[in-house]
This record gives sequence, structure tokens and C-alpha cells, in this order.
Amino acid sequence: MTHSEIVGSTTVMVSAGGETTAAAITGMTYYMLKNREILKKAQEEVRSSFNSLSDITTKPVENLTYLNAIIEEGLRMYPPNPASFARRTKKMVEVIDGYEIPPNVRIPWPRTSKMFLLTLL
Repeated sequence: MTHSEIVGSTTVMVSAGGETTAAAITGMTYYMLKNREILKKAQEEVRSSFNSLSDITTKPVENLTYLNAIIEEGLRMYPPNPASFARRTKKMVEVIDGYEIPPNVRIPWPRTSKMFLLTLL
């Protein structure tokens, strides 16, 4: 790669990575602000686990079970990627909702379907 290609690729990667992180944090913040009890419980967990900002590092944060559950649920409810998920049918004909689907066909699965599927179960 040339220097300009490296710079161009780096710009795309940094902006893409930052945007998805910002979207994920925005979604989680939105849901916590909609339910103040969850926000309060997360704040209590963090504040009772650390004495100062300098104590907050990756390793101890891994042990914050409630905060990590919020992150996992936030990523499920508000996935940061804009694209649809897709599945590919297997090597044999599959029947989906009464329709025969040939082998090796890409079936798009919109993120909103994935997002709400588990809430309906």
C-alpha cells in the first residue's frame, strides 16, 4: 500500500470504529435514562467498587456484573451496526415459513428483527 492509501484506510477505520462505539454508548445511555432504577443500580455498583478514577481500569471493570449485563443487553437492543444480518441456507432445501428455499441462498435478517425477537419469546 502507498502512504496515501494507508492514510485513507486509517481514516475510514478510525471513523467507523468511533461511530459504532458512539452509537452503542448512546443507545445504552438512552435506555438507562428511560429507567432510572437501572441507572441508579449501575452507578451504585461502580461507585462502591472504586475509590478514585485512577482505580477504574479494564481488569476490575470486567468484574462489574451489573454494568456488563447492561452493556450486553444494550448491544442486543441497540446494535451499533446499520447493516442487516444475513444467514445462508444449508446444502439442502430448507422450508422457511412454508416456502422452499434452495441451498446456499443468502437470507437477509434486518437488525430490528433480531433486536426484538428475544423480547417476544
